[in-house]
Amino acid sequence: MPWSHVTIDRQGPVAVVRFDRKENLNAFNQQLVRELTEAARTFHDDLDT
Repeated sequence: MPWSHVTIDRQGPVAVVRFDRKENLNAFNQQLVRELTEAARTFHDDLDT
């Protein structure tokens, strides 16, 4: 899960997904969309979040 543009911080039942493309003002590109999709899939079976 080592993504270059997305991080997930979990605190109990809450997860915060952050974008990190400062140099491009967090504009979406294919890699960011792919990483967001993968990040979202991590929540599918996670009953704690």
